[in-house]
Amino acid sequence: MKQTRETYKTIASNAIATLVLSGQLLATDSNEPGELRDLVLMPGQPKSNPPLIRQVDPQDGNPLFPLPDLPSSRLPPPGKMKLTVRLGRQIGTERGGYLYSATVDSAKSTSALKHIGLPPLVVKVSPVGMAGVLLPEAQSYLDLERFQGITIPHFYGLFTATVPNDSQFLPWQRRREEREGDNDPSDHPLARELPSNVVSVLVMERVGGPVPLDDGLLKNPRTVAELKSLYKDLASLGYLHFDMTYFNIAMAPSHPPLHRRVSPAWNRPYRFRLVNFHRAKRAAMEREKTYTEQANHLQYLINQIYAGCVL
Repeated sequence: MKQTRETYKTIASNAIATLVLSGQLLATDSNEPGELRDLVLMPGQPKSNPPLIRQVDPQDGNPLFPLPDLPSSRLPPPGKMKLTVRLGRQIGTERGGYLYSATVDSAKSTSALKHIGLPPLVVKVSPVGMAGVLLPEAQSYLDLERFQGITIPHFYGLFTATVPNDSQFLPWQRRREEREGDNDPSDHPLARELPSNVVSVLVMERVGGPVPLDDGLLKNPRTVAELKSLYKDLASLGYLHFDMTYFNIAMAPSHPPLHRRVSPAWNRPYRFRLVNFHRAKRAAMEREKTYTEQANHLQYLINQIYAGCVL
């Protein structure tokens, strides 16, 4: 019998009005201690990192190069969908948050989502007391809307909630020890933008794992050209990643593509995706320079990786 591949569709980044994390609150009150409850989150307000301004006019103090204009959003009016997810295993500790696999609970979600067939999802949870660290990442995904599903994962929204005083939020209790050094998001200028008992969550399309190193893929000239093209996409909208590491260049999703659009800078679907934008910012400089800086750093990163230093 001929097997058919499961197909997926996407929804707008603002289609979900309510996110429910099923059973992620552990009751600590005296009435029902140990009971698992749902955490209900509502859409949060993204916020950009301050732009990078390298040169200013000595006469008026304004940037010599203005920020590039962003294209108009094609998003429809905000939707009213409810998405309930069950968190699976923790699949990573990204800079700025804990990454979990997530399964849609169709019975407790808007019925239309069952027929849409969302792709595999991940949920990124902010660290304890640092809900603000995900605000600029959400804004980056919105600014880079035209490249969702092409250069970066599809994005389904930023959501926030206050953790009740009579409950423990399980992802915070089960968190892994964070890596040291510059992986610590506590120095982020927006990390404490929100109260310490607030959690922020991003919902995104799940992409693949890190680029394999044992087959020399990153040494291949075509691969290098393709990766530079990803950064050319960011530069076209004046964006600097500011977190270019081996772990933030992922393989494209293994599930079927949600559409067949390709980047204007590359004539076929990318094999990779860029992730983790909580430090990303727009740059008031020439677009070619914005691209060149990132392309040069990418080559340095690849050289370091094959010299035995995985950054």
